Amino acid sequence: MGKSGKRSDRNSAAHRERATPRPGVVARIPDAWWPWLVGSIAIIAAAARIMSATGELWLDEIWSIRLSHLAAGPIGVFTGIHIDNNHHLNTLYLQRLPELGAPWIVYRLHVLVAGIATVILAAVIGRRFDLALQIAALQAVQ
Repeated sequence: MGKSGKRSDRNSAAHRERATPRPGVVARIPDAWWPWLVGSIAIIAAAARIMSATGELWLDEIWSIRLSHLAAGPIGVFTGIHIDNNHHLNTLYLQRLPELGAPWIVYRLHVLVAGIATVILAAVIGRRFDLALQIAALQAVQ
């Protein structure tokens, strides 16, 4: 009890009502935190992807580079390469690069950009939903 003999504000019905979430109301990340949270997660995701992309090319990547240069121009990517390793946008990108001599990370640059953009896109989509889903979406694309 307080000095006036009334129950303290902590135990009042109004306080319990404010402290108890109403059904249908979900926790959200405060608007001021949102850019910092997404930015820091995007930086961590970018660092992880860049560190992974600096290694040597794998056999299927070398095969894709070779096939992209054997195709007869951009139309040949769609009509001349009939194997599972031909992903059209990937092959079109690789056609524009030299077959030999470029740093390894250049051959993976489009994949790095797409991976980082996916993390940011997942955050934007998850922003519309509750906090648990936002965190799960960001963790899923890490």
